[in-house]
Amino acid sequence: MRKRENKNWWLVWVAMCCLSFTTQAVPLAEDIPVSSITISPSIDTLFLGQKLTLTCKFLPVNATQKSVFWISDDENVATVKAVNDSMAVVTAQSKGVVTILATTEDGLFLNARLKLIVDDFYDKVFLIDSISYRMSREEALAVDVVGFIETTHLIIPDSVKILDDLYSVKSILLEKGKTLKKKLAALSVPSTVKRILLREDCIGKNFSVYVSDLEAWCHTDFEGEYPDSVAIYLNNKLITDLDIPGSYGYLGRAVFVNNKNLRGVNIGEGVTSVNAYAFAGCSNLERVILPKSLKEISYGMFRECKNLRGVDIGEGVTSVNAYAFAGCSNLERVILPESLKEIPDGMFEDCENLKHINLPQELQNIGSVAFSCTGLKEINLPKSLKMIGYGAFSHCNNLVSVIVPDSVNTLYSTFVGCDSLQTVVLGEGLKTIERSTFGYCTRLSEIYIPAGVTKIDQKPYAATIGYEYWGPCEKVRAIYGCRNLQRVVVSPDNKYYSDIDGVLFDKGKNDLLYYPEGRTSVKYDVPEGVDTIASYAFYYVKDLKSIHLPTTLKIIGYRALPGSLTAIMSQSMNPPERNYLGIYSLYEGAVSSGVEWYVPLGAGDRYKMAYGIDVIETSLLNVDMVDGDEKELRFYMLPDGRLSVSGVLVDTIIEIYSINGRQIYKGIAGDIPYLGQGLYLVKIGDETCKVII
Repeated sequence: MRKRENKNWWLVWVAMCCLSFTTQAVPLAEDIPVSSITISPSIDTLFLGQKLTLTCKFLPVNATQKSVFWISDDENVATVKAVNDSMAVVTAQSKGVVTILATTEDGLFLNARLKLIVDDFYDKVFLIDSISYRMSREEALAVDVVGFIETTHLIIPDSVKILDDLYSVKSILLEKGKTLKKKLAALSVPSTVKRILLREDCIGKNFSVYVSDLEAWCHTDFEGEYPDSVAIYLNNKLITDLDIPGSYGYLGRAVFVNNKNLRGVNIGEGVTSVNAYAFAGCSNLERVILPKSLKEISYGMFRECKNLRGVDIGEGVTSVNAYAFAGCSNLERVILPESLKEIPDGMFEDCENLKHINLPQELQNIGSVAFSCTGLKEINLPKSLKMIGYGAFSHCNNLVSVIVPDSVNTLYSTFVGCDSLQTVVLGEGLKTIERSTFGYCTRLSEIYIPAGVTKIDQKPYAATIGYEYWGPCEKVRAIYGCRNLQRVVVSPDNKYYSDIDGVLFDKGKNDLLYYPEGRTSVKYDVPEGVDTIASYAFYYVKDLKSIHLPTTLKIIGYRALPGSLTAIMSQSMNPPERNYLGIYSLYEGAVSSGVEWYVPLGAGDRYKMAYGIDVIETSLLNVDMVDGDEKELRFYMLPDGRLSVSGVLVDTIIEIYSINGRQIYKGIAGDIPYLGQGLYLVKIGDETCKVII
C-alpha cells in the first residue's frame, strides 16, 4: 500500500526552525560555583597496559564552571591524559601505586583523588601455614588467609619477599564459608620483605608493624591504603625517636607514614635518597635533621607533619618534589638551598604559620599553589624568576604587597583570595594576566597594567551553550571581587589596552571592559565612541545610580550593568543590538526592576519593541538622573504659595523641567511658583536630579 504523502511537510520544517531558534534564545543562568567533585568509577586496581576512562562528577549538577585538570603523582606507574573538561584516560605503565588528582579550574581548587594499584597477572597458587600465595616472576606474594582467623596479628613467613594484596584476607574463599573475623591490627614483617601493599578493607584505623631489622624496614616500600595511625616496633620497642645511619643509603616509600608516635628524626650523612611519603602524616613530628648528602626531597615527604616547626634543607639538595611540606600547619622556618631552581607544586600549601621565607636568588620556577598559605606576610621574588604557576599565592590572606619581577611573563590565578593585598607591582616583561589573577583581592585599590601586556583574560559566555559568539559576550575574568579597587591604570605604551580615568578599555576605546567596583561615584558617562560594554563590566559595582549610554553603543554584554542603577540615559535613537545576552543583563538581577530608562524623543517605541520594557522619552539626556533624596533636595510650600528648595542657597539659579524635557521655570531657588504635584527634573549647575512634589 502506498504511504499517504504529508502535504504539510513545509509547516513541520518551519516549526522545527522556530523551535531551534527558541532553543538558542534560552538565557544563561548566573554563575553557580562547584561545591564538590568526585571521580568515577571508583575502582582500585589496573593491570599492566590496561586503560581506564575516568569521569569527574560535579555538585551541584547545575554548576556553570565544570572543568578540571588532571595530575598523576607517579607517571612511571600510570599516566593520565585529559579527554575534555571532565574526562581523562589513565594508562597503567608499571607495577606500583599511583594517585590520580583532579582539581577544579575555577579558582577554588577543589580536589578529588583516586588511588590505583597497578599489578600484573598471577599464574600459580599454593598454601603455606594457612596462607595462600601466588607466584609471578619468581616472587612469592602473600595474598589470602584461608579459614576462620581469630587473631588480628598476621605473622609472615621468612620466605616471603613481597607482601601484596592484603585486602583479600577478608573475602577470599567465601564459597567455603571461611572469612576473617576481624580486620588486621598488626603485622610482623620479616627482613626478607621488600614491599607491602595494604588495602583499606583488610586493616583497621590503628595499625602496628613489628620488625626486627631497622635497615631492612627502611628499605621496604609501604604502599596501598595507609591506616590512620601506624605504630612501628623495633624488637618489640615502640619507635618514637629515629636515628637512621648513613650506611642505609636510602629510605623506601612511606616507611614511616602516619606514624603518630614519631617525635624526632635524624637522618645520617650518607643517605642520598628518601622516597615519597616517607614521613607523611607524622602529625607529632617536631624535629628533623637532614644530611648534606641528601640529593632530593621526595613527593609529599613531610606532608601533613602538623607539628614540624622548622627544617634546614642542605645545599646538596638540587630538587624538591611536589607537596613536600603541604599541610605542615605549624611550620614557621624553612631554609632553602641556594642551588634550588624550582619551588614545586603545593610545596607549602596550607602552611598556615609560614610568615616569611627567603627564596634562592637563582630560583626560576614557582609551581601551582606552591605558597597557598594563609600566614605568609611578605615574599621577595628574585629577578631570576621566570614562571609563577597556577594559584601560586592563592588565599595568602596576610600578604600585603608583592613585586613581580620583569622576567615573569604570565600570571594565572596568582593572587586570588589575597584579601589583605594592597600593593602589586607588575614587571615590564608581563605578557598575560590570566583568569582570577586578582580575584577577591578586596583591599587592592589600584592595578597598573604594563606596556607589554597583550592579554587580560576574558571568558566567552555564549560559547558555553554552543554559540560561536565571542567579542561582546566576554568578561574580564582576571579582576573581580576587588571591592576597594578604584583604578586600573594602563601604560600609555600598551598596544592592546587603555584606560580613561582608571576605567579599563581596549586600545581603541571601543570596548569598555571593566569599571572598578570600589568606586563610590553615583553616576558615570560612558564615553562617546564606545560600541560595546563587556559582560560583567559594571556587575559588581554597588554605588552607581545613573549611567549615560552614548549614541555609538551597539552591544550591552551579559550582566554588564549593576543592580544598583535607578536610571539609564540612552543617547541613541536605536537601542543597543538585540541579543539574548544583552537582554538578560537587564532582567536577571543585574538591573533592578525599578530602573527608569530615558531615551530620546521619538525613540520610545523602538526600545519597547527591542526589549519589551517601558521607557521615558525626554529631550534632557545630558543630565544626572539620580533621586533628589540622595542630594537632600526637598520642595517646601511658603506662606504665600511659592515653593522653596532645601539644600541650596535661596539665590541659587535653578532650572525645572517636566519629565519630557519642557522647561517650566528658570530662576532663583527662593522664588519658585507653585507647580502642582508630579515628578520634575531640577537642574542646578551641571547636575540634574529627579524630585517629586
